[in-house]
Amino acid sequence: MKSLRQTFRDNRRKAHGAIRSWLRPKMGAIGTRYRLAARIRKANSWATRHPRRTFGYVVGSLLMILVCDIIVTGARMESQEPELQSIAKVEPIFSGFRTIQANKEAQRRRLIEITGDGQAVKHEL
Repeated sequence: MKSLRQTFRDNRRKAHGAIRSWLRPKMGAIGTRYRLAARIRKANSWATRHPRRTFGYVVGSLLMILVCDIIVTGARMESQEPELQSIAKVEPIFSGFRTIQANKEAQRRRLIEITGDGQAVKHEL
């Protein structure tokens, strides 16, 4: 009997195999149509001849993406103002809690008084 982990692993392998077999001809056709293999070889040979320039392009593009992301996130944060009307007023809730707590305390005191009176009556008999 297979373990649950082994079953999941086998199912995952089958799914990946099915996706791969479906996608491989399509990707091959795209690669052939746009001559991607030749372009990749050409880009790699250029990158090995110009390592500093390649490093600069990679770092520059990553920094540009980071800065653009920060700008877009900042613009979103500025445009979103909190909707205070949709937030419920919490002061009535807190005053209700205080009232409930005060009533509990009064009931506790009254119970202690009644218990004390009952013990006093018991000792008198």
